[in-house]
Amino acid sequence: MGQAIIPSVPDSIGYIYLSRQRLEAYRSLGQVLSMKVIGILAIDDSTPPDLVAETLSSLTVYGAIIASPTIHAALAHHVKLIGLTLE
Repeated sequence: MGQAIIPSVPDSIGYIYLSRQRLEAYRSLGQVLSMKVIGILAIDDSTPPDLVAETLSSLTVYGAIIASPTIHAALAHHVKLIGLTLE
């Protein structure tokens, strides 16, 4: 059977949700994301901070990030936030 194809996360407008499973799939394929979001980025609270740090190389958010405090800390070196931080 062939390798599963994970849809990439393009530059996006609106509400973007990153689940733990999706980030694990990116990591298993060796893919690293560079994202730009206009709107809201939500990251599943069950996602380990190291998984976020390993799968996001850069992140620019014009809006808000909804995530746990530990995920916010993991994003500190990867994110350019123009807007609000929500927990």
